Amino acid sequence: MLGLGCMGMSQSYGTPEERDERELATRKGVMPGQVALAWLLHKGPDIVPIPGTKRRRYLEKNVGAAGVSLGAEEMSELDAALAPEKVAGPRYSAKQMAQVDR
Repeated sequence: MLGLGCMGMSQSYGTPEERDERELATRKGVMPGQVALAWLLHKGPDIVPIPGTKRRRYLEKNVGAAGVSLGAEEMSELDAALAPEKVAGPRYSAKQMAQVDR
């Protein structure tokens, strides 16, 4: 879901929700992953995103999400695009699940 754009994926890939995230990121001049983290940070003090990363440069981009400001309209846009019923589903395809715990 959140963050395909930060991996360099083309705008033609991803779900409509991911495209919404990328469009907002483009408008704000930040990475889509930063929008995703900023959205979670703006949800309230009881929400603490814990992103995983392999490289320091990605960690630095993740930290940059703390400086991304989202207005009420942007939060509403993301809330609608990322509603649980729109993004819920299996993490892996059936083929990939066959490889889990092998």
